[in-house]
Amino acid sequence: MLKLAEKLERDGRPRRVVNQITGSGTSPGAHMFEAHNALSTADFVKLVGGAAKELNESLYWLQIIEGMAWEPGSRLDQLIDETCQLQSICKSMIVRTRRRGPKSAILNFLFSCFLAFLFALPHNPPPCQQTPPWSAS
Repeated sequence: MLKLAEKLERDGRPRRVVNQITGSGTSPGAHMFEAHNALSTADFVKLVGGAAKELNESLYWLQIIEGMAWEPGSRLDQLIDETCQLQSICKSMIVRTRRRGPKSAILNFLFSCFLAFLFALPHNPPPCQQTPPWSAS
């Protein structure tokens, strides 16, 4: 996301969009970092939920950028797919935590996977495309 924000800034795109994609694109990592040292199960769920909300906001801004054709579709498709996958991981972590109670070893494993995924392991993820409201589908 930061590379996208830097490119948008170099291309002279609106500062508001650059700031929003920077904030919502980096905030999930900070939430998850903090969740790893949560004081309680409720705190953990709240922080992971915050990460999921920020990922949802990132999807919104990515769809705006896509709708304005400010970035090639292939790069945006990859970022959208990764964001969708990260959302799914967060939602699974919340469901499992609520079901099992206190943080278990599986949640710590999922957290490690989340961070590895978040910090750009090269891959070609399957699509989980959400249709933008302005598309003519």
